[in-house]
Parts: sequence; C-alpha cells; structure tokens
Amino acid sequence: MIVLVTPHRALADGAHIPPQRKDTLLRNTVAQAREKRYSFLFGAEQEFYLFKLDQNGQPTLEPYDQAGYMDIAPEDRGENIRREICLTLEQMGIAPESSYHKEGPGQNEIDFRYSDPLAAAGDGKEVQNGVGGRRQGVVTLLRGLAGVGGPAQEGDVELGAG
Repeated sequence: MIVLVTPHRALADGAHIPPQRKDTLLRNTVAQAREKRYSFLFGAEQEFYLFKLDQNGQPTLEPYDQAGYMDIAPEDRGENIRREICLTLEQMGIAPESSYHKEGPGQNEIDFRYSDPLAAAGDGKEVQNGVGGRRQGVVTLLRGLAGVGGPAQEGDVELGAG
C-alpha cells in the first residue's frame, strides 16, 4: 500500500502544520464542511494509457492507437477495452458515467458520477487497481510517454449549502 502524505506547511506566524495522510485530510475537510452546513460532491476522472504487448507478451511503450481527443473507431482502438473496464467497475458497484479517448496516443479516460468525496476517492483506488492488469492483448499503465501529458486522477467538485 502506498500512503500519500501532504508536505509540512508553515502558517504565516511560522507555526508548522504536521503532515497528514491524504485520506485523513479529505475526511477532516468533509467533516469541517458539514459542520459549516456545506456539502460537496466529487466527480472523479481517471486517465490511463493503453500500450501494445510484444511477441512475448511483455509490455512495450508503443501506444495501442494513434487516436486523438474524442475519436471513435476505427482510430480509437481502446473503445472495447474501456467498455470492458466500465462493465467490470459496474460489477464492483462503481458507477462510471462516460469513457473516451484523450488527446495523446493510447491515452484514455473514464469519468465517474458525482458522489460523496470519500466514496469517490475509494473508487479512484479501485480503478487504478482494476485498470492495472492485462486486457485483450494490451497492458494499461498509469504513466505516460515522454513529451506527452501523463495520466492523472482528477475530479470536479460541486459545493452546495445544506
């Protein structure tokens, strides 16, 4: 398990805020928002790359396709793989909202329905674990190519009163 920790930060008066695990930071932020009668939802977005396998079944750094943003078949060769990933996620109780090809060669994204921030953060971890395996003759890696925007776990926040 990888535990991500926020760096040490200093306040204006020089006092230091101790580092926190990101899940603890998120949990505390959600609690503070609720105390102030705010609610927020988070729509997670998971980017990943699809690469070809060589003749020995080993991953290469050759992208699975050369499609561009929102391309469709035949240029977007990852459509069936994304569909398989989304169906698998649905079986796991995670609700994807959309999936599509991103800008870079082999770069893909799956977006999730808005949900509670803590649940959405957990969904992102499940996606990373689920997408990290071999699918239909390609391997998906959560890293990019040199000179091309790398994959990311992003999201949109919706803030409301009440």
